[in-house]
Amino acid sequence: MAIGSEDKEWYLNNLRVFVRVHFILFYFTLFIVVMLVIFGYGSLLEYATAIPELIIALLITHNFNRRLKKGIIPSPHSILLMDYFIGIIGLYINGGAENPYYFVLAIFIFVTGYLFSLRVSMGYAIASSILVCTIFALEYFGILPHIVGFKDYKLYMNREYVTNYAACLVMLYICAAYASGKFHEAYLKASQRLREMNELKTRFMSVISHEIKSPLAPIYQYSEMLEDGDFGELTDEQKRVVKSVRRQSMNLSGLIDNLLDIGRLDLRKEILLRKGQVSFQQIVDDVFEAMQFEASKYGLTLDKEIASDLPRVEADERAIRRVFMNLIGNAVKFTQKGGQIRLKVLLEDNNLKVSVSDTGVGLDPQSIKHVFDEYYQVGKQNVGLGMGLSLCKMIVEAHGGKIWVESEGEGKGTTFYFTIPVLITPREEPA
Repeated sequence: MAIGSEDKEWYLNNLRVFVRVHFILFYFTLFIVVMLVIFGYGSLLEYATAIPELIIALLITHNFNRRLKKGIIPSPHSILLMDYFIGIIGLYINGGAENPYYFVLAIFIFVTGYLFSLRVSMGYAIASSILVCTIFALEYFGILPHIVGFKDYKLYMNREYVTNYAACLVMLYICAAYASGKFHEAYLKASQRLREMNELKTRFMSVISHEIKSPLAPIYQYSEMLEDGDFGELTDEQKRVVKSVRRQSMNLSGLIDNLLDIGRLDLRKEILLRKGQVSFQQIVDDVFEAMQFEASKYGLTLDKEIASDLPRVEADERAIRRVFMNLIGNAVKFTQKGGQIRLKVLLEDNNLKVSVSDTGVGLDPQSIKHVFDEYYQVGKQNVGLGMGLSLCKMIVEAHGGKIWVESEGEGKGTTFYFTIPVLITPREEPA
């Protein structure tokens, strides 16, 4: 079965649900059989065929589930065929036409249709109907021996009972297939509609972001020229104001870049990287200098612990700077006045390991699980758009690294970590 990369995770989730349903049914049936034996409603000899079949079915399902956990996408037809033969044979040898549990096949049919398609569920329903009717007919005409299940009521020899029971089961199977298939189609239509609306929203954001960014370039350039004295000397107060204008225009430009990259993430496109050999030491020093002013403005202390002789790495300098700015900026936002923020960079196992720790509000276990999700915001402060950390994750992973967060709980601070592989041999920086 050919599966597009966009639908792979959705398809895998469907298979996992499918396997769970099998586990529930098989274990529940095994439990019922054991209870019947314990409470004297039958002996192990009477269930001598049912128990081995259930164990075999469970082993096959466990193997199917093990392959799923390894990321292998197996065809569902293997487990469907198991359902046919294990289910039909099990029902036959435990009473045949007198067995009251043929409705169980309708449950599998419904689940199959909901998870896969109307075509698959209808095929399953027709095959099940043919097999059941064949068993009933062969037992009725004496071609297939009748095996007594619960009690020998001789109902398999009653034409009216056999035809009515078979007709009811066929209708049940077809209805289950049709209903579940329609549910599946409705789900796909709704999902497609949501994807289209999300794409439209993302494209709109991209257009607006480009339109807003266009006038920012001259604002930044003229403020830089003013600060450098190209239009005459400025007083200290004027320089402070112009510097603030330039810094805020840079922040706004970064926010717009975040919007554009989040748009690419929503459209399931890879972030664009312009990699080259860059000095990690220089990036760290520049970001630290820029963020020291921001931290001091909020009454915070920002210090650093940087390993000596950091190697050059193959990376997109602009993107890595954004990761640093987002993580330190995030620490500034969620740390109270008088708090501390520490930037640490070490060389560890051919990776540059960076940590940004703070003494801020901390994270609860639920927030730790979702903190890198798009648009997720911690607590009720609603600071920012909830995009920075998801972008950090996207950028770090695009460089072949990892990013994670640790916190002992609310009010106990937070530490973000990320790694970037060292792809070239460490060497001295040119003088």
